[in-house]
Amino acid sequence: MGRGGAYTSTHRDSEPEVIPTKIGIYGWRKRCLYFLVLLLLVLIIINFALTVWILKVLDFSIHGLGSIKITDNAISISEDVEFLKPVYASNIHANYVSESLQ
Repeated sequence: MGRGGAYTSTHRDSEPEVIPTKIGIYGWRKRCLYFLVLLLLVLIIINFALTVWILKVLDFSIHGLGSIKITDNAISISEDVEFLKPVYASNIHANYVSESLQ
């Protein structure tokens, strides 16, 4: 009655005969396991592709978010930017003179 085999005896005084049994995942369980692994792999690839697409569309980079560039002591905006909430700043400087002010 050990692992991996079933004991049968034809005679009372003889050695028990060990019939080997298969250990592992077989049949529909194996197919389901492969299907789940494949599904997980597809979901990971789709997630990675959507993440890269969002980063490209929103123009995220190491230096800033799109037209907003972040430096050590300042934030520079090169185009029109829309903020959803109020922005508080101690100083605001313009690096160029607008054509409408000339």
